[in-house]
Amino acid sequence: MRRLKQSNGIRDDILRLHRMAHTVINGAPLSEPYKEDLWEAAAALVEELQSVARACCDIADAIQPLADLEPHLED
Repeated sequence: MRRLKQSNGIRDDILRLHRMAHTVINGAPLSEPYKEDLWEAAAALVEELQSVARACCDIADAIQPLADLEPHLED
């Protein structure tokens, strides 16, 4: 989850993927050399985001019992 906060983290990877896609789809000039292909960058980002999503779901599951403590008052 630290990669969400730091530079060179997920945000930067999403922006880099956007630039790569812009080059491929719109024929924009290459703004920087890339070490990987568009699909490799996309697949790696998908995998990482799915991992983050699973971690978030695990956290939500862990705190759900606290939310379940809400009193249900009858009218």
